[in-house]
Amino acid sequence: MRRLVATVLMAASASHLSAQRPSFEEATVAGIERPNRTRRELTTTTLFDQTNLLQLIVSAYLDADGVGACEWKIVSGNDCAPIVESVPAWMRTSGFEVAAKLPTASLSVEVVDRLRDFRFTGSPRRNVYPLPVQSMLQRLLEDTFDLRVRRERREIPVYAITRTKDVSLMHSSVTATSGWNGVVRGMRRPNPPQTPDDPVVLVFEGSTLKDAADFFSGFLDRPVIDRTAVEGHYDFTFEFKPIPRAPWPKLFPMMAGFDANRLAAGLAALGFGLEATTAPFDILVIEPGQTPSSN
Repeated sequence: MRRLVATVLMAASASHLSAQRPSFEEATVAGIERPNRTRRELTTTTLFDQTNLLQLIVSAYLDADGVGACEWKIVSGNDCAPIVESVPAWMRTSGFEVAAKLPTASLSVEVVDRLRDFRFTGSPRRNVYPLPVQSMLQRLLEDTFDLRVRRERREIPVYAITRTKDVSLMHSSVTATSGWNGVVRGMRRPNPPQTPDDPVVLVFEGSTLKDAADFFSGFLDRPVIDRTAVEGHYDFTFEFKPIPRAPWPKLFPMMAGFDANRLAAGLAALGFGLEATTAPFDILVIEPGQTPSSN
């Protein structure tokens, strides 16, 4: 049983607020055995999350593009491009629960309004915290784990989705306001499959092209970004042929053998192209500090 790592922070005095990053009024961080991120919550008064430290760092430091590039990679146990250099295994495997009280009275009207409307969805990039909340979480993690996180802006290799036709085969979504926009699910055609070569069909619901790019990033050697300038939420399907006997990705075995060629072919069927290029990203260099101890 891992020893609980706990800390309580009180709001800084008014004389120090201008010199320091904002902090939670109160916060606890506790080690837990089986984190359940479906219980995640952010309101005008509280932040609650259960996950590993690496995902907490991503939530605290990265913007929407960085979160989109990392979420599926980390969930599947792989490295993501916006985090350079390796991190200790315990950052990926040790679970923590964060429960914090926000200093609502000191937040701007705009931030409070955003928190009032905030809902977690199936789209990682739409789950990014407002900047003041990110700053509070940064301070909490650094104080609790003695972390040092350096953020740099760099050009990194990416695959860019481009527009090749005026009309695509995507349909405007009626589920975009359901609270779970960005959801993707997979199936075989026919179902059940008759042969190992039967295609995989990915069903995107209420997704933007950026949402789709984030999902594909989880299974390729570089992030996928959207350069189509196509706005809006769509329902669409994406089809590709799997590679029999290829290693199964964690949590999504249907993506076995998925590669850039399969992505390009599937995008072409929807009226889009794929280009290998570079793009600017926020990059994190993490210097881990305190390691959780065991009883």
